[in-house]
Amino acid sequence: MSWPGRLLIILGLAFFSYWASARYLVAPVETESFSILERQRSLRAEKIALAERLTRESSERAAWEKLRKEVSSVKLAIPPKEEITRLIARLPELADSSGVTINSVNYRPFKKAFENYQLLEFNMPVTGSYQNIRHFIHELELMESNLLIKAIRLRQSNRKPGKIALQINVSAYYNDER
Repeated sequence: MSWPGRLLIILGLAFFSYWASARYLVAPVETESFSILERQRSLRAEKIALAERLTRESSERAAWEKLRKEVSSVKLAIPPKEEITRLIARLPELADSSGVTINSVNYRPFKKAFENYQLLEFNMPVTGSYQNIRHFIHELELMESNLLIKAIRLRQSNRKPGKIALQINVSAYYNDER
């Protein structure tokens, strides 16, 4: 074989060696490196998603716990039935000290509100001067109880000049179990 032919065969073998090594040795390493990088990126994304989910669940758990504590404190603030009885007994005393007149207190039947808690609704006609009625309502709102003034209706009072007559509707929750 001639010298240029040998050179051509040697160059062909060198090229084939280069091609084979690039195809079967280097390319799998690069592909493997690429897939390792992809797995690392995927793991990072999963870690970030997990951290975000844990943060969200933690804040939801904290919000739920806060709500549970608030409900517990509200339940503890609802007085027993005896307290409501004392509260109603104090109404005439409060009316006298405020300078208003309560003619009667009309009760509606007890309603079961939720769990062991009952709702007492009552209304009372109140008569007095504007300032005295304002004072009575203010004192009623300041009482250490869970009274809720649901409605105040003005009634006509022709009998006493300078006096206002109101109908006050009130609700109170109490714990039937305590």
